[in-house]
Amino acid sequence: MKLEAKDRLILAMQYRILEKVSGDGENYAQYYEALENGYTYNYASEDAGFISVDEEHSTEECQEVWDILQMFDHLQIVMNRLNGPGGSTFKFTGFDGNHDWQYFYQVYIVETLGRFEQILPKPLNSHGTVLPHYRLLLKAWKALTDKYEYKLDKITKADLIELEQTVSANRATLG
Repeated sequence: MKLEAKDRLILAMQYRILEKVSGDGENYAQYYEALENGYTYNYASEDAGFISVDEEHSTEECQEVWDILQMFDHLQIVMNRLNGPGGSTFKFTGFDGNHDWQYFYQVYIVETLGRFEQILPKPLNSHGTVLPHYRLLLKAWKALTDKYEYKLDKITKADLIELEQTVSANRATLG
């Protein structure tokens, strides 16, 4: 759903008020944070913003961040199965907090929604451009998981080596 910044602002302020006066313990912060930052994927059924309202991010843009986080979560599961805990060559380093809105969305997903905490470094800031690399890895990962109909237990060490080689070979094209 597309909302004007003023509408997001009004709704976010209403969620902040509800948070203050509500006695039922409802977590309104996740609603107003989604509205303030324009995370359309996480809009409950209404949208708003507060003070400084960012541009909205499409459902597709937000879905890409979820897909990247889920990919690293699943890569960790596979690597732990094949190499034991801590044996992953695929490390998530966060997004660039200085240039990528995805950084703030990942913070929202992790700190407000409580998701993917086990795969994320502290701090969550990569301090550099990583999105093109993540997109390349995600494309190769999707091809691999499609091959096995998303059955993670079918993925082998050879598959992961091939995945790493594919990404490395294509990394040069990122320039």
